[in-house]
Parts: sequence; C-alpha cells; structure tokens
Amino acid sequence: MYALEINNVNKRYGDFTALQDVNFKIETGDFVGLLGVNGAGKTSLIASIAGLNKFQGEIKVMGYNVLSDVVKAKQNLGVVPQELAYDPFLTVYQALKFQSGLYGIKNNKEWIFEVVERMHLMDKINSDARMLSGGMKRRLMVAQALMHKPPLNPSHTAAHSSIARAQSLAKGLETGTGSKAGGDHNDAQSFASEHI
Repeated sequence: MYALEINNVNKRYGDFTALQDVNFKIETGDFVGLLGVNGAGKTSLIASIAGLNKFQGEIKVMGYNVLSDVVKAKQNLGVVPQELAYDPFLTVYQALKFQSGLYGIKNNKEWIFEVVERMHLMDKINSDARMLSGGMKRRLMVAQALMHKPPLNPSHTAAHSSIARAQSLAKGLETGTGSKAGGDHNDAQSFASEHI
C-alpha cells in the first residue's frame, strides 16, 4: 500500500485544464517535493488530495479513496493550507486541543507538548495565536496538521524550518511511517528527497 496514490487525475475549471493525466505514487516514509511554476496545478492537486476538489480519476491516501472513503482518507491526512488558518483568540495550546477534538482525540496533552516543543513554540504555548509572528503562525498550522498523527502531510507552503520539523515529527509518529509532500517550489527543492 502506498501513502499516496494518484491515478489518471484530471481537473478542469471551465475551459482551463489545471491537471491532466497526473499519475504518481508515494511510498510510506518518503519526503517528496511537488514542483511547478505558478498556475501549474500544485494547489489544485493538493486540494484534490484533501478531498476539497471534484476531479476525474482516483486519489488514495493510505489505500482510502479521498472521494468515496472520505472519513478514513482524512483521518490519514494532515493538511497545512496555503492561507493562514487558525483561531486568533485561542492560545497555542487551546488551538491544538481544539484541533485534536475535531478528530475525537482526548487526553493527548503529552503529544501536544511534544509537537509544541519540536516546533519551537513552547515559550508561546499560552500566547494567543494572533500575537505570534508570521513564521510562528505557520509552525502552529503545521502542529495543527499533526495533532491526529496522520501518516501523510501534504503542505502547500511553509518555512524551511517548519518543513524540517514536520519531516522530523512525521518520521517519529507512533506508527513510525510518515510521508510529506510539499507544495512550495523553493522549500521543496531544499528538503525533498524526491521531486515530482
């Protein structure tokens, strides 16, 4: 079974073809960069992987089809969106506790603290998210994506340090089998073991 399997994926927006016959597979444990110029379809592909886009073809996350096995696919997927997405009035700890609750996870204080420590946010754990710097907000978003310990973490963009930390965390998940696909050209070139 692959961490991510893309089979003959096509996505159109009216007359514009964003994705045409996209095919690839990512093994569990791989760290892969998704490269392309602006408008190449990186965001469309990541949105499709996350089940946010309707598309033709098939996408599987850990063997689960993102359109027909939505819940199982999303339980195995942690997405860091391109836009900042957090509640500015929650503290870092509260935001991560809330994110955990979205997946039905309780009593994971130890995991929250481990992720916060590795993301170098421990000194901000009781700070409101709106008070964080831009880079710290991005690291909070990566931490949110890791709360349910997903084996696959596609991210659209993140600071170099956040990607390295996420890669380290993904490798250390309890399953011991994490994969990450990055969508920002510069970050992916620096950190990916394989470029698609």
